[in-house]
Amino acid sequence: MIKKKDKQIPISLINMSNIYLQQQNFMQFLNGYADGYCLVDASDITGTDCYCDDLALKQLTKMLADISVYGIHYIDGGNYHYLSKIFTDKLNQTFDLVVFDHHHDMQPPLFGQILSCGGWIKEVRDNNTFLNQVIIIGVQDELITEDIRTQYTQVQFITENEIIALFGNISNDINKDSVLSDEKNLLFNEKVVQYIFDKICIQYPVYISIDKDVLSKEQYKTNWDQGILSTECLKRLLSLMAEHFRVLGMDICGEMDAAMQEQYGYEWNEVNGQFNIDLLTSLVLSE
Repeated sequence: MIKKKDKQIPISLINMSNIYLQQQNFMQFLNGYADGYCLVDASDITGTDCYCDDLALKQLTKMLADISVYGIHYIDGGNYHYLSKIFTDKLNQTFDLVVFDHHHDMQPPLFGQILSCGGWIKEVRDNNTFLNQVIIIGVQDELITEDIRTQYTQVQFITENEIIALFGNISNDINKDSVLSDEKNLLFNEKVVQYIFDKICIQYPVYISIDKDVLSKEQYKTNWDQGILSTECLKRLLSLMAEHFRVLGMDICGEMDAAMQEQYGYEWNEVNGQFNIDLLTSLVLSE
């Protein structure tokens, strides 16, 4: 569903922490968006930070009941990535799940069956009968153990070191965080984009979930440890997917939390807000 230029993309903004409301450039853009957007204010719901308790899950599911899965959903910080499960639960056709994330988000719950930002993919994989496969792009290698690979045969991993290996022998004085973000590495960016796009094997319509911690910390700031992708790589990959596959819907998380904004300053939150605009304007709709 993401392609035709004569239509705009339905947008929903799920306010969990009020961080979006402080991104003046992004909010101004949304307020001027011709078809408008849907704002869901869930900031007063307790039991939602990283872990979503049963009561909060019921409240959030009810609040999002009338929000169609088809469109783009901004779902706040990475601590709320579990909202992706609520949206994918709305799908009633076979789909492939493509996730951009520096973490695999398949951790079993520490207690009970509580839904968490670190385990939502496992919940979708274990319980969603419409899911065909999961592809996780940019994940940290140290998290992908042999046990993980053996247990999750329906999951394809494109890891951080796999991407770095495309550059050959990188000298120790080069910071991996900057290897894709420097302007002189535009050709390398395209090499990475082509490698990832060629490697993914999409079989069904796609739902895309993005945690911006997959991006280099030199270009973006979030409250989790971060990967190496450049903003240009991510935008280019999304454009290619929208062009070649039927994209059913998409969600985006990875905003700063209050502590990170205090540490890095308000200006970084505006940078992050501008990237939210850039992601949206790089996509167009299709049937």
